[in-house]
Amino acid sequence: MKKEETNASKIANSYVSPTWEVTNTFVVGLVIAICSLFPGAVFPIGEALIVPASLILVLLCIMSAFLVFSHSVDKNENFSKRGRL
Repeated sequence: MKKEETNASKIANSYVSPTWEVTNTFVVGLVIAICSLFPGAVFPIGEALIVPASLILVLLCIMSAFLVFSHSVDKNENFSKRGRL
């Protein structure tokens, strides 16, 4: 019997889709290209992006925590069902 996906699972799967992976790769490539082609622009760009980058890291940590929690809840439910048999 397969359990239905929760809301958190649907949201997480939408952010881990191949489209998002390509987007993330493009963003990293863009940053590397700017750093390589315009080394003098690295400090001003870094200074401007410190707050958004920090916010993104915090949100990624929260998303990861929800995924780990969801995974551990599924494991515990399966374990407790086996114990009742």
